[in-house]
Amino acid sequence: DICPFVRLLLPIAMSLMTDPMEECSRIASRSFAALVRVAPLVQQSNCRSIPGMDTTDCRAEKVIDHLIHGKPFPPFTLPDAVKNELSAAGVSLRNYQSEGVAWIQFLQSVNLNGALCDDMGLGKTLQ
Repeated sequence: DICPFVRLLLPIAMSLMTDPMEECSRIASRSFAALVRVAPLVQQSNCRSIPGMDTTDCRAEKVIDHLIHGKPFPPFTLPDAVKNELSAAGVSLRNYQSEGVAWIQFLQSVNLNGALCDDMGLGKTLQ
């Protein structure tokens, strides 16, 4: 069964994707891409461990739950200092902008990089 190996290798590949050695980051990125393809096979109820090894890395669980199985992101609240600055400027984030902030925070929590991109003027500067 491949499930525990996906859980074990996914966080390792994620952490190495930003390695300063180009060849290392390239191999890690390819490994991550391969693991993501088989990650839908990993079900929450399936095996969670390899005998003698801890494979329940929180980052792997988050990626599998949110990116693979489409579960909603955990609630994210802006820090009070940011809320106060926005409020003082008379700015409030729209729902989709808050979702963008949650997305970036999620990527940061699993040590991945990302960008919000579009050409529609939807308020990425605020995010």
